[in-house]
Amino acid sequence: MGTNKYDLGNAYGHIAPRVDDIYGTCEGIKARGGKVVREPGPMKHGSTVIAFVEDPDGYKVELIQLGTQASTSKQESQLQLSQ
Repeated sequence: MGTNKYDLGNAYGHIAPRVDDIYGTCEGIKARGGKVVREPGPMKHGSTVIAFVEDPDGYKVELIQLGTQASTSKQESQLQLSQ
């Protein structure tokens, strides 16, 4: 009674939780045997610091360093200006 196998499929993207210390978080994941598939660092053409890890089922999880991404209010202001 249960699922023996699950197909990842191709419709799911990924989740992206924000973390206080992305470098420490990735080190902790690796220390516990986890897989970091993109080491922490700034995004190309930006200042947001991200990393990607992979869960045991192969799903990618993006980690975002708190305080490095554009604020929601700034993004909303830019959206209003472009309309």
